Amino acid sequence: MNLVSLDEVKECYDEADLEKHEAYSNIYDKIEDEISSWHWYDQKLFNLYKQGQLSMRDIAKDTNISLTSIFNTIKNCKERLKDNVGEDYEDYNNQDYNLI
Repeated sequence: MNLVSLDEVKECYDEADLEKHEAYSNIYDKIEDEISSWHWYDQKLFNLYKQGQLSMRDIAKDTNISLTSIFNTIKNCKERLKDNVGEDYEDYNNQDYNLI
């Protein structure tokens, strides 16, 4: 095996790719920070939903929480994310990485 320095690896990537990856990482961290600031109930429901393995109906069935309550909680969580991280996400989509 040949050892490769990090500087050599960095040269393999286009500067735009590195900037995009760093911006994605920043947005991901902001989203995770926002979620971790929520009440534990909201965190648990949103993370179950976000992982995508369970539908809202399945979550309601497994937890005995009403589907309406789960729907409203998820809707409110999405709105909080949009309010607090939405502008950075739009900058990412518009490739304005320096604004994030």
